[in-house]
Amino acid sequence: MTDPRPLHPTTTPTVVLLEAPPTGAGEAAVRLIRERGHQPLVLTHPDGRMPAAGAARLREAGAQIHHCRTDDTDAVTAHCRTIDHLAALTTLYEFSVQVAADAAARLHLPGPDPHAVRRCRSKALLRTTLEPHPGLNAAFGRAETPQEALAHAERIGYPVVVKATTLAGSAHITLCATPDDVVRDAGRILSLADYLGFEVPREVLVEEYLAGEEFSVEIFHGRGIGVNAKLLGPPPHFIELGHHYPAQIPAPLAAELLRTAERAVAATGLTWGPAHVELRCRFGRSQPRVVEINPRVAGDRIAELVRLADGVDLFGAQLDALLGRRPDVRPRALGGAAVRFIPSPGHGVITHLTDPAHLAALPGVREVRFQRAVGDRAPRMLSNLERLGHVIATGTDTAQAVERAQEALGHCTVQVTDPTPTKGP
Repeated sequence: MTDPRPLHPTTTPTVVLLEAPPTGAGEAAVRLIRERGHQPLVLTHPDGRMPAAGAARLREAGAQIHHCRTDDTDAVTAHCRTIDHLAALTTLYEFSVQVAADAAARLHLPGPDPHAVRRCRSKALLRTTLEPHPGLNAAFGRAETPQEALAHAERIGYPVVVKATTLAGSAHITLCATPDDVVRDAGRILSLADYLGFEVPREVLVEEYLAGEEFSVEIFHGRGIGVNAKLLGPPPHFIELGHHYPAQIPAPLAAELLRTAERAVAATGLTWGPAHVELRCRFGRSQPRVVEINPRVAGDRIAELVRLADGVDLFGAQLDALLGRRPDVRPRALGGAAVRFIPSPGHGVITHLTDPAHLAALPGVREVRFQRAVGDRAPRMLSNLERLGHVIATGTDTAQAVERAQEALGHCTVQVTDPTPTKGP
């Protein structure tokens, strides 16, 4: 099934986006593609994984929407071969980066090395790839049974982090302090394939717990652009509650984070286009080490923070590279930017949400977005996917941006009733 409206004009070069995140980044990308004189076309799976409201926003921004098996490289490649004047195929969506890279290579279109994407997309393969490079890795072990996971945990030493190897959004990542924790959570992750609506490997990764502050370095063509600081919720789930950019840290630490991230992407071969490298370190007490490498433009609206604070449009740079133009990723130090996420107060039916116009009128607020509405069910907060929305604020520096984002978050109220236990693994 495809959007019945024809491309207009039919000679306009088309840029295909494989799926689109629900945070607003998809609509922004569609608008930018149109501004560059190209026709945006979003491919999405026919199983309805894209909500109707999200599809409507993409169409309003100017995209056509076609349906095909977006988790199948053969299907995506075949569908793209039916598109006249195809100029580029890419994605912003974590679960689509591998198919997008593989299909683009088959179509002889620019893009990242599919093998490098695969090394980053699998958390287990990433650890294996980084192992020969001193100072980048955490101790780790890959397991296919809870007993194997327990053996790795005993070898590494508690606490350990137990995680699924191919998911995103901090889903199914837990801090385990005891053998019972490891056996329980490893078993839960290994059973994911039995109830998720898509295929996941029956494996679990057990890692050394990297204590300290968490940052991300935004990379383009293998070079670091800037350092983002993360605000994480309490263990055991590591839910990301906010970000601020540029990070307020000493210059030597920022330089070390940038160097470490650049070494990591070079080790994987991911030297084309964007990368979002997550790292942890203790101030003045340890060398930064890699948590994950995401082979895409940063999500969680971090890319928008970079644009607002440094004037660097990461998706614009990605689009330029796809279309054979020279990307401009020189930071221009415009100020600071921060995003704060609206947490779910508990699982139940949402009966009240603050009017977003009220939040948008507060000083420095640049963007307000709710993922759910009154009448929807608010979930338990088990990963980034359960957050209800976000606010973005800017300031003359990062400190002012953080203060404004926190103030806006303080003005946001969410009420739920009829609490009902949420079934989970």
